[in-house]
Amino acid sequence: MKADLVIGEDAQTKIDFETANEIHFDVNNVELLNLTGAKISGSGISTGSFGNVIATTIEGTLADSSRTDINSVLATDLVLGEDAQTKIDFGTANIIKFFANNAEKMTISDTGVVIDGDITAEQYIVNSTVTNVTQSFSSGSTIFGDTPADDTHQFTGSLSVTGSITAGTLDAAAVSDGLAAAIVAEIDNDEIPIAKLAEDAVTVTAGDGLKTGGSVTLGGSVTLNIDVSDFAGTGLSGDGSENLNIDAAQTGINSILATDLVLGEDAQTKIDFETANEIHFDVNNSELFNMTGNQLSGSGISTGSFGRVDATSLPNIGYANFTGSVGIGTTSPGQKLEVQGNISSSGTIKAATLDADAITDGLAGVIVAEIDNDEIPIAKLAEDAVTVTAGTGLTGGGSITLGGSATVNVIGGDGITANANDMAITAAQTTIESI
Repeated sequence: MKADLVIGEDAQTKIDFETANEIHFDVNNVELLNLTGAKISGSGISTGSFGNVIATTIEGTLADSSRTDINSVLATDLVLGEDAQTKIDFGTANIIKFFANNAEKMTISDTGVVIDGDITAEQYIVNSTVTNVTQSFSSGSTIFGDTPADDTHQFTGSLSVTGSITAGTLDAAAVSDGLAAAIVAEIDNDEIPIAKLAEDAVTVTAGDGLKTGGSVTLGGSVTLNIDVSDFAGTGLSGDGSENLNIDAAQTGINSILATDLVLGEDAQTKIDFETANEIHFDVNNSELFNMTGNQLSGSGISTGSFGRVDATSLPNIGYANFTGSVGIGTTSPGQKLEVQGNISSSGTIKAATLDADAITDGLAGVIVAEIDNDEIPIAKLAEDAVTVTAGTGLTGGGSITLGGSATVNVIGGDGITANANDMAITAAQTTIESI
């Protein structure tokens, strides 16, 4: 969007926003249509057509019975004329029919013009153009023009004649390549003097980016030189001798795409696109880094550092030196190595200490199964005591270490006596109510 915006073919044919809140449509330096506010207006020579015109106000003389400003009437099945018998009828698509006294006298369609009757010209036909006409004469002559012969007759297209064409003069514009070739074929070597040809010079004009040139005659020569100052743009410059050079520091190039592209310092240190869908990084003639598909790889001597590596897998790594923390299954590891999931190892897992929370029943069972009888000292086991608690109906118990003992006794109740090795029914019963 811009004030005084102009869009168009040239300064004569354009859409001009020169005036605020107005749009002007100019064709060949004539304003034919103007849009301003809620109004559409055109010049006195404007013509045009619309499918439907819907407006609250139309200025002009539409209601006049005698109209001089209507220049277009377009409608399906349009009929114009004196009455239903003498008319011009557009009732059939792409066909115009002319009726006189209810008789169809002429029909015009895309295939031609058909006339029913004679054509009589009261006077000469002047200023007319015929685009397609076929005439057939069995005898007689056709005469164009009058005396003196000051009329001009123009035919657009080809003229086929089985006899001869005789003319006082032949306009140069009428000489086609084919006619010129036929004329040249008829000219013998000695019929046009070389001196005559040498009289006419040819002008060679230096176009954009060139200079010198000039007029040259037959047998002469003319030189064209490059004018570097005329066309050297961004990234190009001249060296003073009209040589065009590419600047070493390029600022305008934003894309370089080519098969087998190589960028670098020299043939030993480079970025090489030699293989399709792969990028190779070579330093001192050794490939240290390779990008192919969705995989990054390096040679055995490659070292490098990254702020962070996010990857689904890291295959074929000899070793990795991480100064930070490594997370597998997590992007925020809390330890030097944090794994969210299970670890499978075909070798040995070594640790200075093992967190007790990491001992599962399964791991403990495996550890116990691997302990031989003589691998844990009795004195170590004797340090830990076992507590025996007397439950309901029992008494005694207590803490006991390896090699010690504790006694648990049964408590007697009403009518039952607890002895050292058994229990008996008391002889004097006080609780039995019936025998």
